[in-house]
Amino acid sequence: MQRAVIGLILFAPVVLCGCGGTSSESKISSPPHGGNVIELPDSRGFVELKMEREAPSTGARKGPVKLRVMAYFLQPDTTTAMSPAPTDVKVTLGAAGSGTIVSLAPQSNEPGQFASEPGNYPEDLRGQIDFQVDGKPVQARFSFR
Repeated sequence: MQRAVIGLILFAPVVLCGCGGTSSESKISSPPHGGNVIELPDSRGFVELKMEREAPSTGARKGPVKLRVMAYFLQPDTTTAMSPAPTDVKVTLGAAGSGTIVSLAPQSNEPGQFASEPGNYPEDLRGQIDFQVDGKPVQARFSFR
């Protein structure tokens, strides 16, 4: 009996505190593009972030693999592209104040899709995304591994 009480006392804080993570992470079980989904503030929808490896060009010398930061902006229904589309999309990778700011441009092949130029970015996604919708600034922090 005493062991059960001690076990309950040790286990209760774990249950009550949870496993961590940010409150902005979405509960979407299957992101449409295989990335990590963040719920945007004020029920504006979601943004799915991921790193995509750049395909090596034929005949290119071996070197560091270039990555692109990809963002897919979704309506609250998580299936359609955000409308109106966001503007001025930037991602700060790393810690605020010392991170790398990466601009993302809209891609013509899919509505709501934005991508960076290929670069030497860290593969783990941690930082902040900033953009505007209807002229209003929106930002959300993220941390995914």
